[in-house]
This record gives sequence, C-alpha cells and structure tokens, in this order.
Amino acid sequence: MKSISNNMRILITGAGGFLGKNLVHVLNNKNHDVIVTGNNEGFLEYFKNKKVKNVTVKKLDVTNLKECSSLIKEVDVVIHLAAIIDVSFSLKHPKEVMKVNFNGTFNVLEAMRINKIKKIIFLSSQDVYGNNTNSKEENLDKITPLNAYSLSKFLSENLIRSYSFSHNINYIIFRPSHLYGKDQEKGIIPMLQSKVSKNDIVEIGNNVKRDFLNVYDLINAIVLGLDYKRRDIFNVGTGASTSLKEVLTMISKAKNKDIKIVENKALMRDYKLERWDEIANIGKIKNMGFKTKWKIKEWIKENLS
Repeated sequence: MKSISNNMRILITGAGGFLGKNLVHVLNNKNHDVIVTGNNEGFLEYFKNKKVKNVTVKKLDVTNLKECSSLIKEVDVVIHLAAIIDVSFSLKHPKEVMKVNFNGTFNVLEAMRINKIKKIIFLSSQDVYGNNTNSKEENLDKITPLNAYSLSKFLSENLIRSYSFSHNINYIIFRPSHLYGKDQEKGIIPMLQSKVSKNDIVEIGNNVKRDFLNVYDLINAIVLGLDYKRRDIFNVGTGASTSLKEVLTMISKAKNKDIKIVENKALMRDYKLERWDEIANIGKIKNMGFKTKWKIKEWIKENLS
C-alpha cells in the first residue's frame, strides 16, 4: 500500500453525485490515484468525457455485496458517498432508502473487512440531529432522526463504529450541513434559482433556515481527514443559518430582478417532520484546522449574477 500522505489510492462510492464529481477533481489535482464508482450510465459518461487523469471508473451497485467485495480492494481509504439523499423521497419510499443507505454501508464495510482495508471516510448528515440545532457530535441524546434518510445515516454511523471496534477499521464520519456550489443540479439553491428566473411571484413552503455549506469547504474537510489518524465524528458547516426567504432575496438581487415571495400552505411539509433551523456546531472541526472560505451571500453574488 502507498503512504497515507502522498499519492494515496482512494476509492469513492457514489462518485457520480454533486459532491463526488467535485471531490474527484480536487483529489486528482493533488496527484492521488482515484477509483470512482457509481451505478448509472450518466456517471460513467461524465468521467469518460472529462478525461480526468489517474482516475479509474468502475460501475458499482452498493446493494450488491458480491460487486462490493470484488471492486473495493487494494486501496488506502474508502470515501463512502453512495446514498439516496432526497428527504421527500425517503418519506414515501423508506424501504428503498434503507436498502441503499444502510444495507449499502454494510456491504461496503464487509468488502473492507474481507479485503483488509483499514480506513473509511463516511458522509453522514446534520439531519441526524432533527431540530436539535447547534448540537455537539458526542451528545447522543440530541440524535432524533425525523425520517428514513436521517435514520439511515445514523444507523450507518453506528454500523461503522461497530466494524471499527470489531475489525480495527479506522473511520472519520462527517455530518455536513446543507450543500451548495458548482455544477449542482438538484437542491435548494438550484430550485430557488429556477423559481426566481421563471416567476415574478415565488411560492415557498416552510420558511426553513439552513446552514449553507459550500461544496469546496466540505471537500477541504475531507482532504484534512485523509491524514487524520484518530477515529472521530465531525460536524461540518459555517455555524450560521440563512432562511429560504433570505436566499431568494439574495438571488433576486444578484439577477437584478424584483420578486414577491409568498408562503403557500399546500407546499408545506408536516410540522413534526420538518427541520426548522439548522446551525452546525463546528468548534470541534475548527480544532482540526478547518476553515470555511465561502459565505452563501458572497457565492450567490459572484456566481448567480
């Protein structure tokens, strides 16, 4: 195996997603050998067309243990991103979400055990806290999943810790807040941007607040995690929250377009299942040397005008 600090051999599951695509380019520029895996033809075509150097592209279904065992081998670290992340989808299809997110994590860990891979970086979510905002990572009393998605993430965290103790697998678990950034096709920011572009009156459901985290700031945390020697869990965010109405105002100003914002009860989710205010407690990860570069207002002004 290659040394941890230089020219690592890294396997990424779910590399065809928004985070994965951006992460691959950053790791590639740092001269790591990267194996990207995903489960759709679009993902294969993306990396083929980009012609990224030092990247091996493999199709992988994490719900298939045999595939995982045959592909997840001879690497220094696995960065496990593969997941269904749509909260609304998880409310209607909890079984499918648990199959991909939890069973998929089990298969990845089994493949690591079988092939003697000793480190995993796992992307969990701030959603595991429910409405317990600004919670510290070690405060398990504040873990209150509100849906199948957040439950699948927390159960996967526990599974990783179990494998760590039983099979000596090192782990870093990141609980990022709400992502946005370059080339994002789905998510709050693209959705609101589309609404502003197409409408003079913009309807929204619950005026929730989110700690908006730029994808490159999260990637910075992941890169720091490659050299991190301890088994640990970190919140990742900015430590501040912004409401949907505030984001809409920022986008309208960037586009120099006047809009009227209206709350539509028909678009609102169940009060009990909604996360109202997300603020990441980032004191712990700051001690690891993590700093955020982007603020949502500055990014919107620079990229959406």
